[in-house]
This record gives sequence, C-alpha cells and structure tokens, in this order.
Amino acid sequence: GARTVRSVDDKLDELRRRYPEHLRGRVLKVVYTMWATEDAVEEAERRGVWLLKALEDLTPPNL
Repeated sequence: GARTVRSVDDKLDELRRRYPEHLRGRVLKVVYTMWATEDAVEEAERRGVWLLKALEDLTPPNL
C-alpha cells in the first residue's frame, strides 16, 4: 500500500543523501507490484514514484 511507496521513496532519499557516490545520474524510483490499492497509487503520484503492474503502468514514469 501507501506505506510501501513511502518506505521505498524514503530509503532512496536517504541513500542519495548518505551515499551519493553509489548513484550515478538520475535515479528512477520504481515499485513493481502484483496488486495495488488506490491509496498506493495516489501516494506514488504524489511522490513521483513509478508504480507498475505486469500488464499496466499505474503511474507514469518520472523521466
């Protein structure tokens, strides 16, 4: 759900802040799921996280 999206986003932000040398260029935040709740889709849109399922993109990639 939304908690997973927040967790991924927060961990990537911390990685970027603490270890920027491990990341080159742009970071594409992606959560791949089999099933997503509406609140997860809303949270992903709000945070710029690409949320996708096997057959469809639930939010657009932030390119």
